[in-house]
Amino acid sequence: MSKAAIGIALVVMFLALSPVLGLMFFMPFLAAPSIMPAPLAGGGLPPGPVRAYVPSEIQYRDRSGLYPALIAWLESRDSAIADPARLAEIEEAGRAYNVDPLLLLAITGQEQSFVPKRGNWQAVMRNPWNVFGSWQRWGGGFGASAQWAAHTVARLSQGCPENVSVIRWVNGLDNTGRRANPNWGYAGDPNWWRGVSFFYGQLQEIAKGG
Repeated sequence: MSKAAIGIALVVMFLALSPVLGLMFFMPFLAAPSIMPAPLAGGGLPPGPVRAYVPSEIQYRDRSGLYPALIAWLESRDSAIADPARLAEIEEAGRAYNVDPLLLLAITGQEQSFVPKRGNWQAVMRNPWNVFGSWQRWGGGFGASAQWAAHTVARLSQGCPENVSVIRWVNGLDNTGRRANPNWGYAGDPNWWRGVSFFYGQLQEIAKGG
């Protein structure tokens, strides 16, 4: 048999076997079960009742009477959260986990600048608290994201030392800047608590009528 004939025969054989080889290569991936954690895979809501151990400084209080003032303030920032329905979802999350809704709103300021209506804002609105890493990794919906954020803040607030800012403790840090919270912290950025505290202060001024 000539070299040309041998070459043609090998090409024909390869083409005939290529679907089988491809299936053998991909079969392990097709058969493998998903290893993505349940919250990332499908969402759902966090477990647990109202957290009685949340420090009094950040405990839930009804903020529904502030909606008009909050909406006006948020609209000045072109925020997608400037909507009574969105504020009601934050309110409900705060009530469920004993966290001040204004603190939850302040966290969206630090995490996503209160979601201004530009760029990928619709996608960001599905997780403006960046729970489970970021809005790009998980987009379970605004309400579910609020619930997970409230649950996380409540859990991280537990055991806050008396001489430490609660928000700093939620960040995971003590007064020396050391990561001392046994539950780690809401963010890796050691200055996260400063931004949240700044926005929380502004929102509290609105609550006072300032």
